[in-house]
Amino acid sequence: MRLRPSSTRPGTTRRSSRSLRHQLRRAPGPHRPRGSGAEVRRELEDAGIVIKTASVGGLAEEAPYAYKDVADVVGVVDAVGLSRKVARMRPFGVLKG
Repeated sequence: MRLRPSSTRPGTTRRSSRSLRHQLRRAPGPHRPRGSGAEVRRELEDAGIVIKTASVGGLAEEAPYAYKDVADVVGVVDAVGLSRKVARMRPFGVLKG
């Protein structure tokens, strides 16, 4: 078999589904997800991140804490032999459409 350059998608990195998050937002108690869209906007702007959105409510779904640490996910993919780490990239922008 001839090896060719390619890439492997790390798979889903969300901590929980969006539908579960919506269900938990209505539930009382400690399992409610943290942060409203306005709180997420404040946290990101305080970190120097520019936010442009038509819906502040949807911003909480894409908050950094809604995702697993990508370094951990890529580490597992590398450890089990699905792919080999060759570079570490740093995002400079996110576009959700």
